[in-house]
Amino acid sequence: MTLAFHFECLKNGEILSFLLQNFARNLPHAIEQNGENITLFVSSKEDELGSFSDYLAKNLPFSIFVKESKALAAKDLPAGSQNTQNLSLNNITPSQIEKFLRDLEPCENEFSVLSDICVSDQSVNSKNFSALLEECVSKIKGGQRLNLKDKSCEYELKAFENFKDIHFAIPTNLKALPKVFVADERSQITLASFEKPIISLKTNSIYRQNHPQTPSFFDVKAAKDLFIYALGMKLSQLGVNFLGVKILKQKEPPLKLIQLENSSVALNNFSYFKMADSEILGDGGLNLEISLCKFSDDKINLARKNDKTSVLFVPKFSNFSEIYSEISKDEGGAKLLESYRLAYGLPEGDIPGRESFFSLLCVAGRIFGFSDDFLKSGEILLANAMDFNGAKGVRIDCKMKSKLEFDAVKFIKSGMSFYLAGAGERNISFGYIESMAYFLSDFSFELRDEFGVQNVLLGGSLFECKTASNLIKKHLNPNIKTKFDIGFGIEVFV
Repeated sequence: MTLAFHFECLKNGEILSFLLQNFARNLPHAIEQNGENITLFVSSKEDELGSFSDYLAKNLPFSIFVKESKALAAKDLPAGSQNTQNLSLNNITPSQIEKFLRDLEPCENEFSVLSDICVSDQSVNSKNFSALLEECVSKIKGGQRLNLKDKSCEYELKAFENFKDIHFAIPTNLKALPKVFVADERSQITLASFEKPIISLKTNSIYRQNHPQTPSFFDVKAAKDLFIYALGMKLSQLGVNFLGVKILKQKEPPLKLIQLENSSVALNNFSYFKMADSEILGDGGLNLEISLCKFSDDKINLARKNDKTSVLFVPKFSNFSEIYSEISKDEGGAKLLESYRLAYGLPEGDIPGRESFFSLLCVAGRIFGFSDDFLKSGEILLANAMDFNGAKGVRIDCKMKSKLEFDAVKFIKSGMSFYLAGAGERNISFGYIESMAYFLSDFSFELRDEFGVQNVLLGGSLFECKTASNLIKKHLNPNIKTKFDIGFGIEVFV
């Protein structure tokens, strides 16, 4: 009897192929990989196949990149089998954790790796594992910091006290997450996946009330290496719930996931994928590329193969005086400026931004007094938008000034009007992102009707904001095929 275990992967399946071949090594088997589809064929007696299916279900790690899996009866074992490449990964796996918890001894994963961690330049191995573990537990419990490194980075590890001077937090046990964060089942499943991505979680209201300087959102990652897992287990028993991680030297960017309403985006800057050129959807059709960036100019182009034409420009202001001058020329603008100046004051000076929507959000944030720092003002506005709990925000004026130029003056002026009228900071912040989403969807539909645009490709660092990604894709997707550019990230359904 032969069973075919079929898996549809969202991108390169080398890791899955390796694991499948490892699990089936004691049975007659073959592996076929066709693009994103991987099939493991296994032949044996019916009871042995039943035992193997149970073993596979128990020990195959959950991967965020496996879209669908199913088991089907097959006629026979294929004659040829594709060889899988040897891989060396330190990711903890279900069987490794089970054996470690059972024997309380260090053990290798399916990739024959025990740990990639170096403690003060001393590589962790089976002989020094326990001694180094006890040393690290003692130091962290005593308030000291550890200098660790692995293949991807060098970092500082300490017991979590607050969010200052750390890049992300590691829970010593996933059950501790609710003590600080809002973490639903979906978030916990994602954190526990084979890939162990970083995700941004909302801090809970009780923790924020007791710790006033707490950010609304913060990056969280689960332990990926057996040594860090064991360290967390020991510290959890001693009452330490979280570890703070400060990156000292980054060799390889970590996998980060942005959770959307019905899916997630795995940012494409990590080693699990072979980097590919940005792809245009469709075969020679006309597409709209929307690249919204924090640190460079936005690019909104009509594209067909290698031919691109800019269809929307976002103006850049050199200083705040220029903005106020333009607002004063608009109807009611002079009175608005005077009233706003008396109520809140108006910032002055040069504007270091780009020709981008994010720079306009930074301008708005500065005018609202979110921060004296230009870029931080924009980041706070984005955080406020993500923290907004209402169904709808205020409607900000988003329209074109001319055929190709966005009306930045009305965009800023309308936000000032709402702020002066008493609208809350989160309401206005969300309103900016929501109004941008409506504008970009209407703009795209007009191009679809006028030029026959078939698809929309989204990319750029502004889409790292969950609210921006959610709303822009949500308002585009029902009426025009929308996808994230492969150079930005891969949409996964977790």
